[in-house]
Amino acid sequence: MINICAAKNAKGTGYVASSIKNGLPISTHADHNPIAGLTACSGNYYYEAINAAHARDGVDGAINTDSIFFCKTRFVQSLIAMQSLAHGQTVDSAANCAWYDATYNFPKGCNNNALRDVNDNEVLYTSDGYSNCGKTGSGVPFAKTTHNGQACGIADVNGLMWEIDLGMTRDSSNLAFYVLKESVSARTLTAGTNGTTDAWGNAAHLTTLYDELSLPYVTGNDGWTYIGSASQVMSEATSGDGYNLSSLGLPESSSGLGGTDLFGRDGIYRYLRADLCVLSCGRWDTGTYGGVWCALCSTTGRTRPPLWASAAPVTLTGPRDSAAMKQRKDGEASLDRKFSETMKLLNVYLNHFPKHERYALCNRIRNTAYDIYDLITEGQKRYYKKTTLTSLPHMFGLIHKHNPTLFNRLPQPHQRRWMLCLQTSNFTAAT
Repeated sequence: MINICAAKNAKGTGYVASSIKNGLPISTHADHNPIAGLTACSGNYYYEAINAAHARDGVDGAINTDSIFFCKTRFVQSLIAMQSLAHGQTVDSAANCAWYDATYNFPKGCNNNALRDVNDNEVLYTSDGYSNCGKTGSGVPFAKTTHNGQACGIADVNGLMWEIDLGMTRDSSNLAFYVLKESVSARTLTAGTNGTTDAWGNAAHLTTLYDELSLPYVTGNDGWTYIGSASQVMSEATSGDGYNLSSLGLPESSSGLGGTDLFGRDGIYRYLRADLCVLSCGRWDTGTYGGVWCALCSTTGRTRPPLWASAAPVTLTGPRDSAAMKQRKDGEASLDRKFSETMKLLNVYLNHFPKHERYALCNRIRNTAYDIYDLITEGQKRYYKKTTLTSLPHMFGLIHKHNPTLFNRLPQPHQRRWMLCLQTSNFTAAT
């Protein structure tokens, strides 16, 4: 098994992702230990985690099509979370579980945007040199950062880096949730779309590998909610949706939501995203939202990097010797560049929001901005029926609607630069 919280490691004449203590965690950001630096990976996208896993036992870092390794699944993450919960409920001191606490009785990590844990200031990570991200397994006391509170445990399960979880997705038309069939081995999943073993695709393809799943409390783009309540949280069912939801580490119904210390007040980010790629654990600044139960359901495995990364380039197809095509290509490159610059500035300014707005409102603004990029990309790819372009003014309107909120939250020196950021986005809309 491999997840994105791994580090680049030489193997023969190539490079693979390996579980290394004090390593530089791989990401899908071009400036932060990019996964594209691995031999088997050609771009900085979530789906490359599948290729990275299949290269662990390949020759010189190349993909082994019969690999025994696989990208971590949501089922594995659920087991980690349940084992952590069992440890916390069994112990009554830190003697055999270092993170034991009468209140905050769950694994700690790098999650307060200062290399420490929001609930335990004793925990400290070593910086990896990028923002406030730490090195893999560098937290001290180390046992406080593992799933079982012991030195033999799985580290970095609360914050540090978002981790990719296969096993749950949505179809390309964004009509339904799907859960991987028990008869399908995770190691056989591949990184494409609609191929026989591909992890993503349309409903017709997904039904060959997945079962449709009812997720009753995710019916729209409603943002964060929190796991835990006085009612039963996980289903005890041995089949059906209840069984599948427990296997995915998700509550059986909305009565299991609200947030309790027993479940670390970990968050579920509710969103209806085509080609869904679930992320878990949180990153270095997610605070109490992150943790072993955390599930971010707003990201896609197919078309773009994470929320904090710069926009991906668009590759054009068609005639290369046409003057009209050259003009179009130059214009699209300029549009992509300017939107990328806008997003970099936007992320800087959103980081100045107060903590109580930094996740729900900020993520809504980020997601809206990336929806705009999806529409731009779709508009560039379409030759006919360009109704996509009519949605752009509406999406930009949503961003601008939040402008007074952003502007008033910024420190005085940053307000003028935010206005420049909006001018850039206005150019993009006009273009």
